[in-house]
Amino acid sequence: MKVIHINKSDIIGGSARAVFRLNQALSKNQIASNVLVQEKDGDHEKIKTVAKTKFQKGLALLRPILNHLFLTHYNKKSNITFSPAKIGVDITKYDIVRKADIINLHWINWGYLSLSSIKKLNKLNKPIVWTFHDMWAFTGGCQYSHGCKKYRQKCGKCPLLNSSKQNDISRKIWNKKKRILKI
Repeated sequence: MKVIHINKSDIIGGSARAVFRLNQALSKNQIASNVLVQEKDGDHEKIKTVAKTKFQKGLALLRPILNHLFLTHYNKKSNITFSPAKIGVDITKYDIVRKADIINLHWINWGYLSLSSIKKLNKLNKPIVWTFHDMWAFTGGCQYSHGCKKYRQKCGKCPLLNSSKQNDISRKIWNKKKRILKI
């Protein structure tokens, strides 16, 4: 069995540490386990990156900024993290992903995977396990709802974006996730 873990970083953040430990444990139990990240700062051989060249590393830094341009007309609360996931990397072209039997998504925001990237992963017809390190997978874009429960319905009028519109970006993202994830 071959498992590929998808995470934004190899060593930065709690999800990176969890992915590293899980990858180690699977490998010790004779399961072919690897990690594909956008930002690789360590040198572990089982961790691969999509950003090998200076140009690709530059794009990795630029994608989060470009994603936030979709939020510029919202007066969002400065302490929230909201990821529209409009721009990301198509990881389906990597052999390590195509040859995997199981895809384990972890923390994939900040310009790593877009919603279109996730849709392409679904088309590989492989089991996808999503380890939730935050709430983003089932909200309209926020990583933590900060008490808002609108993700239970359809989002919209997002209090974290200070939006008064029912059909705001949070509703559009929520609906797109529902179609892609078939929930």
